[in-house]
Amino acid sequence: MSIEYQSVVVIDANADGTIVWQVDVSSDTQGSSRMCGAWVLAADEFGKLEMLTRARYVVATRAGDRALRRITGHGHLGVVDLAKTLSAVESEISDLQTVFELVASKSKSNLTVPAWPNLPETIDLARPPTDKNAPQGVAVSLGIARWLEAVAVAWESLERQRLARKYMRGGELTPRAFPIRIAS
Repeated sequence: MSIEYQSVVVIDANADGTIVWQVDVSSDTQGSSRMCGAWVLAADEFGKLEMLTRARYVVATRAGDRALRRITGHGHLGVVDLAKTLSAVESEISDLQTVFELVASKSKSNLTVPAWPNLPETIDLARPPTDKNAPQGVAVSLGIARWLEAVAVAWESLERQRLARKYMRGGELTPRAFPIRIAS
């Protein structure tokens, strides 16, 4: 069974143009980089922006949202709610920890405690994080993309922990898809 490819396009804009980062949030990247594309588009390159967002989930800053609204075709899969997505990962960690504790309390052998991943803090797109090592024009979009990358890496780690334990994985033998939550 193959892993479903999922990617999220992070969009920011300024007076000079639109900045786009593509982040692979698939359950298992098989060692490939999660940061899988970056573009700086002229302010009037709506066709390219449409092409880059087609069949992708999107995260947009306020300025990025204005740029996104200018394209004619809205072929994206939806706008990601970052807080709800992070909450879904946190909830899964909590649920799996509960399963572990229940099984451990009934087990006659010592079970290895899962090493759940640390998650980044929730971000606010009104005051988004910046990548301090990035050039000024792309620092915001890269900061958001790096945050999303960190959550995807945490999910991948969580899935490795779950799949390594028969009592957690049940009949599932492949990683589950990253739990993207769409804004309403």
